[in-house]
Amino acid sequence: MYISEIEFGSPNFDCAIQLRHLVLREPLNMVFHTIDIAKEASELHFALFNQYDVIIACLSVRILTNTLAKVRQVAVAPHLQGKGLGKKLGIGVEKILKSKGFDTIELHARSNAIPFYEKLSYKSVGNMFEEVGIKHIKMLKKL
Repeated sequence: MYISEIEFGSPNFDCAIQLRHLVLREPLNMVFHTIDIAKEASELHFALFNQYDVIIACLSVRILTNTLAKVRQVAVAPHLQGKGLGKKLGIGVEKILKSKGFDTIELHARSNAIPFYEKLSYKSVGNMFEEVGIKHIKMLKKL
């Protein structure tokens, strides 16, 4: 397995969009619209590939400032969830972001994902809020 940055609009990006749709959107009866995808052109996109060069997990990063990045849209293939792949991808991307000069990561964690992020040393900030019909909390991590 390996982690790689993927280019917006590339075939790998399209595969990541399909995985994100399956894991994050479909259960909420949501779809990606062209305008939503176009907004991601300025973001960084990363994927975890298996030995057959197939994307098995992915995430996007929105650059907020020179030192602050926001992790978004973390998805792991359903049949591989619970096997540490999200952790592997998250830690790998944190190292890449740190090498690019970022010192803090923020994210909006779904309520059921809070324990996962706490194990990765993220700290909750503020109160729960609703986003896409699901309770979330803002979390931060210093790199």
